Amino acid sequence: MQSIKRKKAGNNFTILSNEFLRDEKLSLKAKGLLAYILSLPDDWKIYFEEIEKHHKDGKASLRTAWKELESNGYARTLRKIDPETKAVKEWYKEVSDFKKPDSDFPDVAFPDLAFPDVGNKQLLNTNIQSTNKQNTENIKTTLSGEKQNLFQKLSDIYQENFGMASSIIMENIKYDLEDFGYDLVKEAMRRAALSQRNYRSAQNILKDWQRKGVKTLQDVKADDVNFRNRKQKNNSYHSSKIVQGAPEWSNPKTLKDRKYMSNEEVEALINGLGDT
Repeated sequence: MQSIKRKKAGNNFTILSNEFLRDEKLSLKAKGLLAYILSLPDDWKIYFEEIEKHHKDGKASLRTAWKELESNGYARTLRKIDPETKAVKEWYKEVSDFKKPDSDFPDVAFPDLAFPDVGNKQLLNTNIQSTNKQNTENIKTTLSGEKQNLFQKLSDIYQENFGMASSIIMENIKYDLEDFGYDLVKEAMRRAALSQRNYRSAQNILKDWQRKGVKTLQDVKADDVNFRNRKQKNNSYHSSKIVQGAPEWSNPKTLKDRKYMSNEEVEALINGLGDT
């Protein structure tokens, strides 16, 4: 077994807890994302798109890692709600270098989303023990003013057509707004509502459009036209098939009126049996 040689980076380093680094339930991708976020300044405001710019991983890979951190108690997405208008003002990303029970996270419905005071937690380090402040970041991810208004409109549309939205649904709507734009998300929600489906159906519609390269409402209309043309073509093909009717002598009424078959009918019957 080869030994591992460690080289120090001078003063440019970050002290991290071994708790999450040695958590076997986390993938290397999730550990890397958490380590990167913890290395940022305390007041750093970050977007997933910003992280994507500095790494080779795509947005989908980034979100998969984030959901993994959430499911294992190292991260959580919260929304700040205006107590007067009940509108979502902004979103928060909270991360911790140790696993936090759900009770340690503030309620998402409360307007104040400051991190709870848990005191200074000593971090395990192979060289020294650090009594510095806990390596926990309160990452605020906000939408631009225009997108925030559009997001609020989509939230209203959802509640009008599907009922009250959970925090997970609201987060999905926010992601879809960033990925597909307001017009496509609104149209997908409209179609899902007309079909009496849920938001997952709207997301499937969006994914289908993405697969087809549909990016605008004009593209949606063109895709609908292509679908109707294909359907009409299939219907025309089936209706153009000639279905030969049964011979007259096989009609029950004819059989009732006649006791015997003609020679021509007998010959036709024999020929027909021979074909089979």
